[in-house]
Amino acid sequence: MKKILSLFAILLMAISASAQEKVLFDPEASYGNGAILSSENTVLELGNDRATANYNMTLAATKAYCSDLFGQKVMVENSDTHEMEEKTRVAYVYGANNPLDGELDADDKSTGISYSPSSGNLPQSGTYYMITPAKDGHITAFIVLNANKNLYVVKGSTGECLPVSALTLKADGSSPTVTALNDDYTVAAKTTGTIEFDVFGGETYYVFCTGSKLSFGGYVFVEGVVEPEPVDTRERVMFDPQGTYGNGATLTSEHTQVVLGNDRATANYNLALAATKAYCSDLLGQKVMVENSETGVMEEKTRVVYVYGANNPLDSLLNDEDKSRGVSYDPAIGNLPQSGTYYMITPSIDGHVTAFIILNANKKLYVVKGSTGECLPVSALTLKADGSSPTETALNDDYTLAAKTTGTVEFDVDANETYYLFCTGSKLSFGGYLFEVRTVIPEPIDTREIVKFSADGTYGNGAIETSEHTQVVLGDDRTTKNYNLKFAVTNTYCSNLLGQKGMVENSETGEMEEKTGVWYVVGDQNPKDGALDGDKSTGSGYKPSTRNLPESGTYYMITTTIPGHITAFVIVNASKNFYVVKKSNGECLPVDSLTLKADGVEPTEVTLNEDFTLSSKMTGTVEFNVEANETYYVFCTGSKLSFGGYEFVSGNGGGNGGESILGDANGDGEINITDVTIMVDYILTKNTQHINIANANVNGDEEVNITDVSILVDMILNNHSSE
Repeated sequence: MKKILSLFAILLMAISASAQEKVLFDPEASYGNGAILSSENTVLELGNDRATANYNMTLAATKAYCSDLFGQKVMVENSDTHEMEEKTRVAYVYGANNPLDGELDADDKSTGISYSPSSGNLPQSGTYYMITPAKDGHITAFIVLNANKNLYVVKGSTGECLPVSALTLKADGSSPTVTALNDDYTVAAKTTGTIEFDVFGGETYYVFCTGSKLSFGGYVFVEGVVEPEPVDTRERVMFDPQGTYGNGATLTSEHTQVVLGNDRATANYNLALAATKAYCSDLLGQKVMVENSETGVMEEKTRVVYVYGANNPLDSLLNDEDKSRGVSYDPAIGNLPQSGTYYMITPSIDGHVTAFIILNANKKLYVVKGSTGECLPVSALTLKADGSSPTETALNDDYTLAAKTTGTVEFDVDANETYYLFCTGSKLSFGGYLFEVRTVIPEPIDTREIVKFSADGTYGNGAIETSEHTQVVLGDDRTTKNYNLKFAVTNTYCSNLLGQKGMVENSETGEMEEKTGVWYVVGDQNPKDGALDGDKSTGSGYKPSTRNLPESGTYYMITTTIPGHITAFVIVNASKNFYVVKKSNGECLPVDSLTLKADGVEPTEVTLNEDFTLSSKMTGTVEFNVEANETYYVFCTGSKLSFGGYEFVSGNGGGNGGESILGDANGDGEINITDVTIMVDYILTKNTQHINIANANVNGDEEVNITDVSILVDMILNNHSSE
């Protein structure tokens, strides 16, 4: 973390000086309750130590490290000669009361109790210091810390103290010496030096120690990008061995809940104890009283408390006899259970679930998304058998195991999605779970949008179809009649991409049958560069040399508000010139920037000739990159292009839609400090919005990292040369 910040600071200093601000105490001033010192981007406020007296002010004779950071020139009396001499000292303050969570009493004494990380009870009286930065950055503060006193840096918004690992102590000397802060936030010996920690803009940080009055001599603030703190939350959801759990019973943790399915209306789920080994005992074990089978005496043992139902999970409601009804879950259908034994886990934040289960042999184990009925793939589930240590167990491709297994299943979960956990043909035993919050690294693609035509729609001149970030407008084909709407029965590739259901006549039986295909539109007029004459297009066909955009006939205009990648369904006739043209300059995208794929069980790439023609008719897709706020005309000359909508993907496909410029991370056609900022943001947060990964990978090693940023800074300073 600190290494990344340092590298970033060094790189930016090559262009402009980093913001570094000092907040120091004036040795001639006095500082009472609520006294404020500030810099351009920070505010320091002193806590409520004494209502009728100021904080104590003194001077520390420090060595090179702290003198260089915080030293001020002051007049000090020479103890031998009694003459005043100019010396370098650090001016610092300290109070008269230990920090406590109650208000000052009438005698200027702090009241209440000391801060506890578990309770988050912030100080309200005594000696404490509140630092509020306006921007993200790094604080290095001067302190004098007594031995065996707990030193805390606490967020005012939550009462949460920064972990020991986020605090760096350095003792004063000719050079700084890193000093270990113990796990209980204490040091073994009194330390004069500095405490360092990262800060986020707008957050207030309380700095103090318990059982003592922390001496504090100001700080240095360095502005910079702070990596988001990893969220370290582990929550256990377990069953109470004395509890009863019927239909809809709910167990919760801070960020999750699990709801039991509709197994029996008139009886509870069965509750049992599993004598587990170290792995599962450590994970979800509880102390319970168990009868010794030999002596009959009750003994305390570690067990996992689990539940199971009486009915297999099926997709219809319970009947009057408490029996589940319907059929078992089928991944092809997505028919969620409505009765029987199943468990519904819903997190409020992205994370990872490790659930205790007992799975019988040859029974299919599923984790299914409630929003879609889609089951997680085998590759997304990790099974581990219980033992002195966990043993990973392979789940077969059909979601079964060869032998009965007691252990855990693990899987990632998305916020606010409900996950159904069950097995078909059996009653899955379930013993709760461990939930761990995870900081999700965004996928390379951050937005995926589909634009399709409706089977019931009519589409005339200027008809518009939209998604969140895109729109397509149909050209001026006919003023008195709509574009023709047709249905193409497609294979797996195009059906998966843009498929919808349509009724098609069976040529043998004459009966109408439902098929999956693509609804598409096609006009009656070839695209030309003149206005419509009645219902006829006029003028000439487009030529790359003249850049004469169509004004009438069959053409489609796609515009996106952010950079990305278009995959559009088209039917292109043989020997017709197929073009994708920028509206802003009339320039057609080159052949090598267009990817055509023919429909099939899998897509087959098709070669577009140098004259923008195909040797044979193709039903499939065309792909190309798009710029933000540019309009792309899609059409072919001498023909009416059939067009069935598109998929838009933002992020990596962005850039300038044509020539790639190394270092142009935001795809605006220029290389400047904005590109540096976007690349650093991506490195620290993996945020892919508005970054062109190919352009940002300046050194061509297939990764975007600090090396690329360094090269880019050098390019900016040396007139954009990437050679």
